Amino acid sequence: MLETIRSFLNFLNNDASNDIQAISKLNNLKVYQNDFLVSKRKQPINQIKKFFSEEDNKNQFIPDGIPFQGEFDHFFDLKKGDEFYGFYRICVLPSKSVEIHCGFTHFNSLLARRYLQITEHFLKSIIELFPKNKINSECLKSNKKANNYLLYFCFELKHYDHEINYYLLNCLRFKKKFLKNNNTLLKTKTF
Repeated sequence: MLETIRSFLNFLNNDASNDIQAISKLNNLKVYQNDFLVSKRKQPINQIKKFFSEEDNKNQFIPDGIPFQGEFDHFFDLKKGDEFYGFYRICVLPSKSVEIHCGFTHFNSLLARRYLQITEHFLKSIIELFPKNKINSECLKSNKKANNYLLYFCFELKHYDHEINYYLLNCLRFKKKFLKNNNTLLKTKTF
């Protein structure tokens, strides 16, 4: 019995150690796609609000549209040179789950393609860093574009509550769909 408890505690210790290492790598993550770079946000999170309309802020920062950084949140900027194009928010929860959210500032067909490519590679990096964690997201039901975006990346609707849809990434489907296409121009660095 004592040996079983000891092995269980060792398992928990190893898991916690793996998450700490993954978070350290996450804090130094950089994803490059052509001229775009995703890297850890250095400025205060409340400055993001100025890049979006009031409606966009309400869609992205549920429930009140005010950007907030909690103790488990990690924000990343998507930039081309010095110009801000969007953000990713990763929330690493102690419950072995990772929440992901994103928002983009510029819209046209060329940029839509770039956003898909960079998000694909960013998700690949998150899956590699947290292979044992569930990856989920939530979205307002009324935000059709964001719901479709999640479905494109193999997130599956798990349930909904009032105005919010809750999604879980189907990692197997994601890997089948995206990992077979590794011939894109991508550089990912973790330090």
